[in-house]
Amino acid sequence: MKRSFAGVIAFAVALALGGCSGGEDGGDTVVSGARIPPGLPTLATVRWQSDGGSALGQAPFSGGAAGSVNVSANNGGIHRYGGQALPAVSKNLLATAGPTITYANLVTLLTPSIGGTTATFTLPVDTGFHLGAGSTLNLSDAAAGVVDSVVIEGIQPIRIDGSIVTARSGASAVDIGLTHTGGTELGLVVTGSINASGAATRDGGGVSLFSLSSLVLTGTIDSRGGAASAAMMSNGRPGGDIQVNTQFGDILLSAGSFSARGGAAEGTGSGGAGGSVSLTSASNSPVDFHGQAVSSGGASVSGNAGSSGSISVAWAGAGSAFLYLDSTGGASTGTGAGNNAGSIVVNGSFTTFKGSAVLLANGGSSATGTGGDAGSISVIGHSFELARFQARSNGGSGNAGGDGDEIVFIISGPQGSKVLDVVIDAVAEGGDGTASGGDGGGVTGFSGSAASGRFVNIQASTAGGDGAAAGTGSVADNIFFEFGTLFGATIVANTSGGNGTTAGDAGSWALWVANGTNISHTVTANGGNGADAGNGGAGSLTFISIRGLTQTVTANGGTGTTVDGGNGGFVGFSSMTISPLLEGNLSYTMAGGAATTGAGGNGGALFFNISGGRFVGSLSHFGDGGSVTAGMGNGGNSGTSDFTFSTFEGSLVVQTSGGNSVGGTGGLAQSKNFNPLPSFAGVSRFTRFEVTARGGNSDTGNGGTGAFFNWSSPLDLELAATIDISGGQGSVVSGNGMGGMGGSLFMNSAPSRLNVNLALTNRGGNGRGNGNGGMGGGVNLSGGDVRVRGTYDSAGGNVLGTGTGGGGNAGMLQVSAQFGINVGGAFNALGGSAVGGVAGGQGGNGILQCGSGPITSSAVFNRSGGAGNTGAGGPAGQMQFDCAQGALAVSGTISALGGDSSSGTGGGAPGLILNCASVNWTAAYTGRGGHSATGGGGGTGPVTITIGSGGGTLAGSIQINGGNSGTASVGGGS
Repeated sequence: MKRSFAGVIAFAVALALGGCSGGEDGGDTVVSGARIPPGLPTLATVRWQSDGGSALGQAPFSGGAAGSVNVSANNGGIHRYGGQALPAVSKNLLATAGPTITYANLVTLLTPSIGGTTATFTLPVDTGFHLGAGSTLNLSDAAAGVVDSVVIEGIQPIRIDGSIVTARSGASAVDIGLTHTGGTELGLVVTGSINASGAATRDGGGVSLFSLSSLVLTGTIDSRGGAASAAMMSNGRPGGDIQVNTQFGDILLSAGSFSARGGAAEGTGSGGAGGSVSLTSASNSPVDFHGQAVSSGGASVSGNAGSSGSISVAWAGAGSAFLYLDSTGGASTGTGAGNNAGSIVVNGSFTTFKGSAVLLANGGSSATGTGGDAGSISVIGHSFELARFQARSNGGSGNAGGDGDEIVFIISGPQGSKVLDVVIDAVAEGGDGTASGGDGGGVTGFSGSAASGRFVNIQASTAGGDGAAAGTGSVADNIFFEFGTLFGATIVANTSGGNGTTAGDAGSWALWVANGTNISHTVTANGGNGADAGNGGAGSLTFISIRGLTQTVTANGGTGTTVDGGNGGFVGFSSMTISPLLEGNLSYTMAGGAATTGAGGNGGALFFNISGGRFVGSLSHFGDGGSVTAGMGNGGNSGTSDFTFSTFEGSLVVQTSGGNSVGGTGGLAQSKNFNPLPSFAGVSRFTRFEVTARGGNSDTGNGGTGAFFNWSSPLDLELAATIDISGGQGSVVSGNGMGGMGGSLFMNSAPSRLNVNLALTNRGGNGRGNGNGGMGGGVNLSGGDVRVRGTYDSAGGNVLGTGTGGGGNAGMLQVSAQFGINVGGAFNALGGSAVGGVAGGQGGNGILQCGSGPITSSAVFNRSGGAGNTGAGGPAGQMQFDCAQGALAVSGTISALGGDSSSGTGGGAPGLILNCASVNWTAAYTGRGGHSATGGGGGTGPVTITIGSGGGTLAGSIQINGGNSGTASVGGGS
């Protein structure tokens, strides 16, 4: 699995260094006040095994299936043996027996009852059974088909310090059962060995240990199936079942593991299936629980590998649990298929999970065959504290990678159950494949009741498998974490799609936190790269109140080579209250994927919706459309940005331009929408406000349109901002492409105050040859009272080169208010020039209109038309001041020059309109028709001044001149 998340290498090394019994692990990033959970256990020596028989060296025969393992302390616990005194057997059935006891010898000591093929030796009430060290009970002489099972039962202690052997050369091994039904505390003890393994080509025998009280098992159990034999034309044989049970006491084990592995095979033989394993520790004892089990499938070469058995563990103890559980599917080293993993269920629903666990449910890999699917992993706890998990549910690699499966952590306790000092390393990736990768699985925590988390470190990946250079990449799956409260957490998630010819889409992600503090959340959800790239993943944040959130999301579309780039992802917000709070630093990178010859992918959208809420901190959205480096593909459109809030305090950066293209059209820049709501609103203060949302450029085609910027709110607005929503450049290198239209800006705070200082650029993009320059975008500012400062460039795009293209018209300016307007700064709305084309573009009109108050302007307005060539120069824009019920005071300068033309008519100047209750004019207005080298000069329109009862003064200058004509034409009139 190649797709590890950032920072996990050090994290994994730290985990690998952990001990097996709860020693501290110093490798984790620790939040102040956090405790370090125990280190991870390592797999101990196998002591109790029910493996299937091996077929190694016996091709083409198959390995045997494993027997099952069931270890259950029904009303007690499974614990490590601590050196307790073992019971003495005062009267021993074997007291007079020799060191080797056969079945026939046993019959002479005690007559069994026969039921079917089971011989039951019921000990007298005063007699126990003690097989001493160095002694052997050999049951191989029991007649096959007559006695296939032997049970020894009694109320006095049963103790095995020697060896029990049950293999038979001509039949399956004899099943052996030891049953203690008395009240002695350690009534059944096995410190020696029980060997019920089958002889070659024979089944292993079952082993059953039962005690009404406690049971000690520090010895070994072997019920493996017999090996395959090519000479005898026999596959490996199945292992016998192992059952270890107590009714009221504990099961005391030495350090070791249970094994139920399928037998391996070679050649065309198949691997055997693993057996199921069940461990149940039911008491609430404070003693630690240690459980280790392997149920993997058998390996193969050309045949299929074996599937693994499922593993289930249940305990209710108050101590810590240390688990190593491996249900990995069998692997193939040749053309055979890797097989599926079994599921793992860890059920501590009645206790707080403390301790550590390694949980492996990976699909088997194959060299050239199909990889096996992973098994699911479920971990259930009433709550979790001082716990560490390493969980793997990866698909196996192969020609076709296997699918990952689900890893789920479940809270069984009530709402508010704790997740305290917990480390989770969970990977559920799809397997890599030469033809196709496997789908990623999922990681979920903590489902059930909303948990109360504190000092939580989570690393999770559900990436899709790669499909190699010519294969198909696969999709990832979701990662979802839910908390009622969360303090001091680090969560790193990877849901990226796999690479391949057809690449995989990224999976989704979600974080649900009602109330949180000091949370670091990092997500990588990129689409896979390939000929046809995958899309970035979608995600969401749901909350009531979070302070100190650092959220970094990278969800780019994949890079496409011959088809299209992938689309960027999506991030949405949802609050669980009418007045949420979010404090932190948020960064979202969701660019569309680049493409070589296809279309660029669209940038990802951000919907920041905290209706009625307050945000404090920094927020960035990077969502450019993907660029195209060759061919006729269009650049990708940018992502949309929507912001709904009641109060915003801090920094906002949006960079979402359309992607560039070579032979196609530059991508569009999608809208930027701001909708501050009055409910629970405070005063929004932006320490930084930058929006770049330009249309994409094209080397030979048309430029893309700039974004529409919309601010609509009845709240006061005081904003200093840098905004670039210009159109993209057309035919930057060659061709006849048109420039993209500049985006329009609309800001409305009526009936409240609007006070803005903008560095706004919304020019039209340049065209070339026969392509027109793009139109400049409009500017519309309105409120109850409006104050405007800054620089505003809404010019039309020029035409480069020679051809029939015309300059773009400039955008219109409209400022409207109910109570008053105060305007300063510079407003440039020049028509685009066409010095090698036809006609120049029109300058932008400007209207300042106040319903019942004054207008004051000290601004510099340039509304001149663009230069023409064979066509007319562009007409200038008209300026209009309208305050019929208020005073007008105008200083500064206003230029409205018609565009000049080489051989066409000069552009006209439409004039100036003043309509106010009183006028104080100290400005310099120049309205002139454009000149023409060979054609007629441009005329200029009238200056219309309507003054109400307030009177006024005209102390500035007003010039209205016609343009000069060429040698054979008439000059413009005024």
